[in-house]
Amino acid sequence: MPGDQDVVCLEWTDQALQTPTRADHELPTEALELGAEVRSLIESQRIEFMELLTPEKFQK
Repeated sequence: MPGDQDVVCLEWTDQALQTPTRADHELPTEALELGAEVRSLIESQRIEFMELLTPEKFQK
């Protein structure tokens, strides 16, 4: 099939885009452990950010 293979998509809502490495952000230990486990399996990665255009943002 055409297109990217083995793609993982995450979707969430938040008030603002913020770096996960900021000083006041606490990552769950489980996430750090899992990340260390699978890091050697990652061949490549990319991140795309999409923002929903809400009526409030449209008015600005």
